Amino acid sequence: QTIRGIVTPRPLLPDEISAAVVLERIQGQPWSEIRLLDHSECSPEQIDKFLAQGFFPIELGEISYKAIGAGSATEALVKTLGLDLADLNAGEIKLIELFARRNRDGYMNQSWMSLPRILGNLYDFPEYNEMNLIERFKDVVYFFLEDENRRARGEAPARTDASMSNELPDLE
Repeated sequence: QTIRGIVTPRPLLPDEISAAVVLERIQGQPWSEIRLLDHSECSPEQIDKFLAQGFFPIELGEISYKAIGAGSATEALVKTLGLDLADLNAGEIKLIELFARRNRDGYMNQSWMSLPRILGNLYDFPEYNEMNLIERFKDVVYFFLEDENRRARGEAPARTDASMSNELPDLE
């Protein structure tokens, strides 16, 4: 069954956004809708209803990462889909490792410049559009995955200091 959207509690945190990106990559196409709920409680019947409607639940009810014994929402997604880590690429595996560590000991929240921390803080500003933040963070996750996969293949980075100075001359 093709997933046309996701359903997840708000605010959508970096781990949940990463799970949504991995879902798009596994499916081979982007999902087109997102339903944000004000709670994470969800009965098995409601989860089945969402799935029947083409919405994949992330961090809801019995398929939350804690409920199924995963380290992160991204890993929970992979387990729920019946995939093995061997089915994933290097970037996806690294993403799962990073969010498992973050959920375990707060890694990535300790730095003021941590992207997950910055995203969480941006939700507090009313002038920021929630859907815009989610789309922008999805882009960050996609770039991270591409970079990690490139490194795993032994390829050079897509951007070097020289190419970045051509694209961002104001920063020189």
